[in-house]
Amino acid sequence: NIVLEDAYEVAEDKPRRLGTVVIRGENIVMITPVTRR
Repeated sequence: NIVLEDAYEVAEDKPRRLGTVVIRGENIVMITPVTRR
């Protein structure tokens, strides 16, 4: 399990603030940092 604070979802180059997110399970393939412009 992974807890992310101040998380954002980026789709079609439009970020959406999600806040605190808990990711559970074995379906996590990759997590990468995003450079803000």
